[in-house]
Amino acid sequence: MNKDTLAASQDAKRELKYLEKRVENMCYGKLRKDGLFIASGHIEAAARVLVARRCKQAGMHWRHANAIKISAIIASIRSGTFKAA
Repeated sequence: MNKDTLAASQDAKRELKYLEKRVENMCYGKLRKDGLFIASGHIEAAARVLVARRCKQAGMHWRHANAIKISAIIASIRSGTFKAA
């Protein structure tokens, strides 16, 4: 076995271990049956619409970087992960 094969094998082992730890999170058939989305496209589209709506309101002149920061704060608050300093 050459060095490249051994390195690839170690990478494969690491990736397999990652998947094995998360096998319970990958029950896509059940999630779809329960009416849940399994891809991020719907979430990304909703976020894009909400951010655009907020940034385009009358009198709103937000810079791109500031809109991203505010969006991250709002997402953190809504997900319950926000911790005030």
